[in-house]
Amino acid sequence: MFLKSDLVTRVTEEYEDMKMKPGINLNAPVHKHELPYPLVMGHFLPWYTGRTPNSYKVPQEFAEGIRPPELESWRHWRNDRSEYSRTHLNQPLYGEYDSRNPVVVRQQIYDAIAHGLDGFIINLNGKNSAENLIALSLLAEINLYNSRHHEKPFLYMISYDSKAQSPTEGKKPVSIEEDFEYLRDVWLTDAWVRNGDSPVLFIFAYEDNFSEYKAAAEKVFDNGADIIWPYPDRCKGGNAAFCWVHPDKTRDNGMWLDNDSSGSEYCRSYYRSCAENDYIKYVVGAVWPGFNDTLVRWAWEDGLSKDHLRPRIIPANTSIGNTLELTWQEVYDYLLAEKNGGLEYTPMPIVQIVTWNDWAESTAIEPDVETGYSSLKICSRYIRTIRNRIGVKTW
Repeated sequence: MFLKSDLVTRVTEEYEDMKMKPGINLNAPVHKHELPYPLVMGHFLPWYTGRTPNSYKVPQEFAEGIRPPELESWRHWRNDRSEYSRTHLNQPLYGEYDSRNPVVVRQQIYDAIAHGLDGFIINLNGKNSAENLIALSLLAEINLYNSRHHEKPFLYMISYDSKAQSPTEGKKPVSIEEDFEYLRDVWLTDAWVRNGDSPVLFIFAYEDNFSEYKAAAEKVFDNGADIIWPYPDRCKGGNAAFCWVHPDKTRDNGMWLDNDSSGSEYCRSYYRSCAENDYIKYVVGAVWPGFNDTLVRWAWEDGLSKDHLRPRIIPANTSIGNTLELTWQEVYDYLLAEKNGGLEYTPMPIVQIVTWNDWAESTAIEPDVETGYSSLKICSRYIRTIRNRIGVKTW
């Protein structure tokens, strides 16, 4: 187990060594290279601040044109407006970090690469959101890493949260079109994965309005965007869908409280529904280590519908196995069937780890005090096995 002092030393040495390597040729986009199949990406939440949230400034190259809100202390680590003194059941191995701390961000990139991940799917909530303000530090570090590692750059995609149009946390929302223009102008680097010439763009949707996002993307991006929607039966005109954390079953009253519900059966059903849908050209697989929103303040708001009763729990371990391994096994089985079964299986070129670092809902695979790197080691083992069986191809 690494101590915080070890973290600083190791990451500092790694980045010092990077300065010795030649720079990347930015005229050779990484998305034109041959990519692993599937790409494995961690869903990344740029959420967190520390005791003094004004300690970090927006990277100068990204500061123009945004109207960021004020950041509160211990954002997403504390529930100061409720009875809970913290939001997370498990403790991060490196403490309650600020997501803009370059040492922490470099460690996150380092750990992801060391365990076989190809990059992050970065959750953003609009150009003027706290999430975007914090995520710009991650973008700066990815650019730095890729400027020194042209042989295997760190990739990313964007997951655009549809709550971007809500004035939460002091955010001044803009239209979908303006947010997409911002993504195009600031975030569309060579490290943003494309399908062909179209950037892959996840929409974390709360409404049935796929057509609005598709129209905005076609207007803003030169080649449109490859929009990935969570509901395969509600994205006609699109071509991809992504699976998200969900139990195998719920109780009659809507509660997620089944000790043997890992979500692996739900995954199997979701992949099957995509394969049976004529206009879904590919599906994004999902794996997760469990789910528990017991300590999350917003999980206990009044007026929630039956479909959103709390607490919602998917155990980390069931009587038939570890949840992370069970959901990985579904991905593995599907990919083998796809390879051997021909046209009846929809391709699965991306696998999303849900999540890299959502500590509030207990889906983080980042190393924690209780289990260390065990979740990342499980991911690493499955990634190696899948790559050995599936190989590499361009998608």
